Amino acid sequence: MKRTIWHRCGHAQQHEIFGGTAADCTRSERRLERQRCADCRVVAREAEAAAHRAAIAGHALPPLTGSARQVAWADTIRAERLARLLRSHPTCIDDLATRVDAKWWIDHRQAPDDALLRSTILA
Repeated sequence: MKRTIWHRCGHAQQHEIFGGTAADCTRSERRLERQRCADCRVVAREAEAAAHRAAIAGHALPPLTGSARQVAWADTIRAERLARLLRSHPTCIDDLATRVDAKWWIDHRQAPDDALLRSTILA
């Protein structure tokens, strides 16, 4: 059933609530109330991506290769990972930046930082 949920960000949004019992529906509603609305989540994701790009702005990164969708997704992944690694291992960024295959970044998006660093040594 459709419900209007007031999210923690203060915005209301319509949600389709499914559940076998009234308690299940109430639990789903409470969970949604603790989250930000979809628009606020998008804004937060974009702000985070901009911060990652700003952190690595001083590094000349070659363009990624792959399909348009792969490149868009991999660019976000690469910016996030390089920004995080820049704080802990600033000298390894140049080696990782040479990875231009978008598929490689997508395939390694959940790899631990040390595994990424090892992959630059083996390359």
